[in-house]
Amino acid sequence: MRVDPPNSLVDAIGHLALWAGCYAAGCVIYVSVAVGVPVDFRTVLIALLAAVGTYLLDRVGPMPGWPDRADVAAVPERVRFLRRRMPMPRVLAAACLMVSWLLAFDLGWFSRLIVPGAVMAMWIYAHVPQRRRPKDVLVVKNLIVAGGLVAMSLVLVAAVSTASASSLAIAGLALLFVTCSGAMLCDLDDCRGDARRGTLTIPILVGTKLTWWIADALVLMGGAILLGSAAMGVLRWEDVILLAAGPVVLTGTLHAIQPRRVRHAVDILIPLGIAAIAMSG
Repeated sequence: MRVDPPNSLVDAIGHLALWAGCYAAGCVIYVSVAVGVPVDFRTVLIALLAAVGTYLLDRVGPMPGWPDRADVAAVPERVRFLRRRMPMPRVLAAACLMVSWLLAFDLGWFSRLIVPGAVMAMWIYAHVPQRRRPKDVLVVKNLIVAGGLVAMSLVLVAAVSTASASSLAIAGLALLFVTCSGAMLCDLDDCRGDARRGTLTIPILVGTKLTWWIADALVLMGGAILLGSAAMGVLRWEDVILLAAGPVVLTGTLHAIQPRRVRHAVDILIPLGIAAIAMSG
């Protein structure tokens, strides 16, 4: 059987959810830097593998007969890419989830629940047998994705550090604004398919231009939360000043460039920027 190549290696990696995994890893680094604790690369790997496994399982399903009809309409290239390589993507998803769970097993009960919780949340989010899934509800879809990434990051950082509850809460709130911004921008790629299905997203509701400005405002609010907490003495200036500015600069740069594949750009550049900030410290 002939297998058509993707448009690029970047697309192929994105179809396999590896860029989404990098974004999740970047969220763990973000929280670690914000609360002033060393980045634990085991927790970064747990987040990366859990995200890859969950996103990929969502895309191919645990059994034949999928994918989601909405994906066929919104991302046909990705659907074709994964279908023609089955069962490898399903095996990869299962392997990533298993390794992530094993790595997290001795970090406490909350960490052990990350993988089963992520899979359950994915099922409820996108595959419950209802006419309107959470995935199809305006704003709710973005909050579920962003909230899941934030919760996983907080659990992992708390498991390997003595960071205070107040500092973790502030870091999580700031990250929530950043991840909501990213989730909203990712909807730009799916506008045509979402419109055909009747899924209302922010880009469909307000248009592309205003979506970019809202995304800019969200990362600004996330940065303001970090700086405000530093001013109140909860977080340290040296930990948050670059972290507050980084997502703002990166999102503004993407706004100016407006790449063809917004999802890939967000999933690649934001975690790279956060990792660079962590290494500079």
